[in-house]
Amino acid sequence: MIRNAVFLVIVFFLGCNSSKQINSSPQLLFSIEKGPCFGACPEYKLEVFNNGDAHLTGIRNVAQVGEFKTHIPDSLLSEMKKSIGAMDIASLDTNYVNKYLTDFPAIDLYFDLKSRRKHIHIFHEQPPKEIDDLLRRIEGFENAINWKNTN
Repeated sequence: MIRNAVFLVIVFFLGCNSSKQINSSPQLLFSIEKGPCFGACPEYKLEVFNNGDAHLTGIRNVAQVGEFKTHIPDSLLSEMKKSIGAMDIASLDTNYVNKYLTDFPAIDLYFDLKSRRKHIHIFHEQPPKEIDDLLRRIEGFENAINWKNTN
């Protein structure tokens, strides 16, 4: 009987540890995908997670072509979170498209909000100011990060 009780206690604690590991996986802070154009537009995908891990896939017309990763310093990560938190992302539209553009890179932004993922598709030369400001900040962050090649 005591062995059974000890066994159940061990199983219980092991179950708690495994659920903590599942729940502690990093959550996406934001992701940006810049698509191609007929010219020399940068084409890449950047994912930044709330724990500071970041992944960059440079496709073409970027300084880093290939697969890269890094860990963002806490000071820069908190600045990113502050910039994103200052926006009311949930209230933004999901599409900003100028149907008259023929050659412009599409930009897809993804944010994990508390209950769902927000996807914003931009195919417009003048998106709303708050999105344009965020894109400029993200580009500044990208340039301040030291990337490590994973190829």
